[in-house]
Amino acid sequence: MANVYYKIDCGADGPAYIAEEKLTPATHEALFSFLRFDFGLLDNAMSELLEILDVGTLNADTADKKDKLKKVYNILKDVHPYYRYGFNAEAEMNAAIQINLNFLLYNNGHGREQLLLKEKYLEILAGFLPHAIKRYDGEYLDECYERYVEFKPLDEIIEGTGYSFKKIFDAKDRVRRMLFWIFDFSVPELSHLTVYQRAHLYDSIFNDSADIELKKSYSFGLPEGRYGRAIFAFSDEDDQIAVFHMHNNDYRFDSENNAPFPEVVNDLISEALQVTSSPVSELCEINDLEELLNIELINMLDQNIIIKRCKYCGNYFVAENMKNEYCNGYAPNEKRPCTEIGSARAYQNKVKKDEIYTLFQRAYKTHFARIKKGKMTPAAFNIWSIEGKQKMADAREGKITTDEYLAWLKV
Repeated sequence: MANVYYKIDCGADGPAYIAEEKLTPATHEALFSFLRFDFGLLDNAMSELLEILDVGTLNADTADKKDKLKKVYNILKDVHPYYRYGFNAEAEMNAAIQINLNFLLYNNGHGREQLLLKEKYLEILAGFLPHAIKRYDGEYLDECYERYVEFKPLDEIIEGTGYSFKKIFDAKDRVRRMLFWIFDFSVPELSHLTVYQRAHLYDSIFNDSADIELKKSYSFGLPEGRYGRAIFAFSDEDDQIAVFHMHNNDYRFDSENNAPFPEVVNDLISEALQVTSSPVSELCEINDLEELLNIELINMLDQNIIIKRCKYCGNYFVAENMKNEYCNGYAPNEKRPCTEIGSARAYQNKVKKDEIYTLFQRAYKTHFARIKKGKMTPAAFNIWSIEGKQKMADAREGKITTDEYLAWLKV
C-alpha cells in the first residue's frame, strides 16, 4: 500500500509534502477538533485588526498592526493542522482581510460610483499586508484590485456570522451535517442503518455530495520538498554513489562475474534490509481546507467508519464497535481518560440501580403482606406498586435521590 502525502504550495520555497497522518490521522481527531473550535475567537481577532483602518483618511494605524496580524495568524493555525504548513494560514488571512477591506471601502463611498485608483487601493492594502504585497507578483495584485472593483456586498451574506471566513464556516456546517447523518451512531433514529445506507439517505435529502477532482502523482521513495531532505545537499556518500554509477559497466546484471560492490553499496544494502513497507508514495495536491475535509470524509465512507459521541465528555470519537461508549481523550480538568472514568461511573450506576431495585423489592413484600393482614386493600396496593415503579425509574435516572426514594417507600 502506497504512503500518502499531501502536496501543499509553499511559494518560492517549493512544495511541502505532508504525511497523511499529520493532516488526516486514523483517529480523525483533527476533523473532530475542527468542529469543536470556537470561531468566535477568529471573528474577534479580525474585528480588532480592522479597527486600525481610519475610513476617513484611509490610513492604517501601524502601531500595533503586527501584533494584531500575528494574533489572527496564530488562531488560524489552531483551527486545523492544514494551516500550520506552507502559506495556508497567510493566504486565508489575506483573503479575509481583502473581503473586509472591500466592504469598508464600499460602505464609505468608495464603491461603484467612486472607485479608488489601483495605486491608491494597493497602497491601502499594503497598510495591512506589507510583507504580502512585497512577496506576491503583479498578477496577484491585479487580482486583488479586480476583486475590489467587482465587489458586491449582498445583505444576506454580510449579515451572516463569520463573513470574514465564510468558506471555513460553511465547511464546518457541512462537515457537522455529514457526520450526523452518515457516521454518528449515537443517533438512535438512524443507528439501524449502515454507513452506506445512511450515505444514500443523506444524498437523497441534501444532494450535496462532494465531487472531488484530485491531481495525483506517484514517486518511488519519499517525496522531496520543503519539509523533506534537501535535494541538492550532497554528502561523501553521494560522491561514492556517483563514482559507482560512472563504472556501471563493471556490473553486468545478467552475469555471475560482477565486480565486488563498493563498501557504500554494502552499507546501503544493510539499510535497505530495515525497510518493511512499500517504497511507493502517492502525492495528492491540496488547494484549500475544504478539499482536504472532503477527501477525509470520502475516505471515512469508503472505510465504513462509525463514530459516536463520548457519553462523558460529549466529543466525537471513532468507535471500534457499537458497544464503545467512551473515548480515550481527557475531559476538561480531568486527569484520567474518559474510558476509565466512564467505566467506573457505569459500574457505580449499575450498583446504584441494583440497590434501588433491592429497596423496591423489600418494600413490595412489606406492602403485599399488609393485604393479608387487612391493613391495605388490593386496589391501594396496585396504585402504590405503579407509583413505586415510576419512583424507582426516577431514582435510577437521578431525578430524585436515593434517600428521597427510600423515604417515599417507607410511607
